Amino acid sequence: MRVAFLCGAPGSSLLLLARELEKTPRVRVVFPWNAAGAIDALARGTAQRDRAWRGPFAPDQRWIEDALGRWTGSLLDALWTREAALASGLELLVLGHYELARHAPRLHSLAPSAHVIVCASDGRSAPNGRIPGRGSESELALAGLAWARSWSAALGPALGLEGLERVHVLRDDELDRDPDAAKARLLAAIGSSAPPAWNGTRPWARERMHGAPLAGFSCSTAARRVLERLGHAPDEPGAFVRNDPELAAEWALELVADAAGLERAATLLAPFERAEPTFALAFARAELAWRRGERDRAVDGWCAALELAPARPEPWERLLALSDEARTLPIAARARAAEVPRIRGALARWLVARGLDAEAAEIVARVEHEAWTDAPSLPGIR
Repeated sequence: MRVAFLCGAPGSSLLLLARELEKTPRVRVVFPWNAAGAIDALARGTAQRDRAWRGPFAPDQRWIEDALGRWTGSLLDALWTREAALASGLELLVLGHYELARHAPRLHSLAPSAHVIVCASDGRSAPNGRIPGRGSESELALAGLAWARSWSAALGPALGLEGLERVHVLRDDELDRDPDAAKARLLAAIGSSAPPAWNGTRPWARERMHGAPLAGFSCSTAARRVLERLGHAPDEPGAFVRNDPELAAEWALELVADAAGLERAATLLAPFERAEPTFALAFARAELAWRRGERDRAVDGWCAALELAPARPEPWERLLALSDEARTLPIAARARAAEVPRIRGALARWLVARGLDAEAAEIVARVEHEAWTDAPSLPGIR
């Protein structure tokens, strides 16, 4: 029996493709409720109890019982055995979930004999209810930007595997031109004998985003890169974004990640020098200053951002990463009382950098039961 992973960004209609694949009894698709946990189990090869896997159109839930959980092999080995017992003559087991897309490189390395099927939809046509139906233009644009970041973070890692053996990317424009041919190509690539005709719902025929949500979506540098990789031309954010301080700040934050975008980010922020201070503007100015090598201005900006939004962990993490900075001493004292675990984790790292051992830092920062050692790196200085 062969196995394939089915993944894609949210809104890629994985369930509808699963229905097409399950039109033959020799193909079964199961969706894990906890994909990330299943991937970790696959990496460790340890038992997972009471983890539910369910076929999207099967009438029953299938559980991995305690007895089946005590395997010496991998999670996939146990699943293959379980599914093969439920369906004799099974030729293809497909494990599908949206979360698998961001973990696709890891899956490909852990199970090199498995196929990876990536449903690659244009994020501008697949917000799938993630944009509110009402709100100000600024709120709708920020929702579009949040969706762009989510979509690109999910799809980008999986698309990075394109061109490797046993990796199959199914694009929505290919489905639009000839869904039967696209399905036949995919089935031939994974060695399945399922019927090639696409007789179900055609999910790629959806309305495209427009107006403020599209303007916000277009601010995401990562989303623009994914669109270009898919062969789609990204839209320009336009004057609407440039005239809104919150959106301009968010766009500037996207640009400062690349040295080539620093001047454009500065141009975006310049008109709002006298605007009412907000967290987004203060944090964007600090990030720009740091990337330009202006350390004092960056620290000033992060301190301002912290005061404007004390619950946001980003400025705490930036400031406490500078363990040699005298101004972080009072900030560290305040961080211990913070309710946000990420802020206390930043404090623990600051304490270790100042010479305290890790176990003592955990106790002082109250992160004994938190993962705190992985720190977001400061952006490089130009």
